[in-house]
Amino acid sequence: MEYWRDVVEKPTGNQAQDDFAVIMDKVPKVVFSRTLKHLEWASARLATRDLEEEVSMLKQEPGKDILVGSPSLIVAAINLRLMDELQLCVHPVLAANGLPLFKAISDRTLLKLTKTKVLRSGAIVLYYEPAKNGA
Repeated sequence: MEYWRDVVEKPTGNQAQDDFAVIMDKVPKVVFSRTLKHLEWASARLATRDLEEEVSMLKQEPGKDILVGSPSLIVAAINLRLMDELQLCVHPVLAANGLPLFKAISDRTLLKLTKTKVLRSGAIVLYYEPAKNGA
């Protein structure tokens, strides 16, 4: 995430990337860390509660979506049944290795596809929500 803060300070010259960095800089962020004591990013704060409490409090605040970007937090949110929507972006790249996203899911979760979006890059965003009544 610090990469985007650095791009705001020193733009890359790639318009799309630089514009995204500006957006990321403005979005409020909650950081979960066992080691950090302070943050240098003005739009970020350290979480003061566990994930379940923090998300419950955020859901009560006015505003838009709560996005989770860390694989371990995504899995924790799914396991705690905090997920209202799952967005998966499939890129047209075959990676030789990488981290499995869902290896620590504790329970089977059925999903319902609600929307798809094809990006100019060839990537496809799949929007899912948890299926109601396990169906």
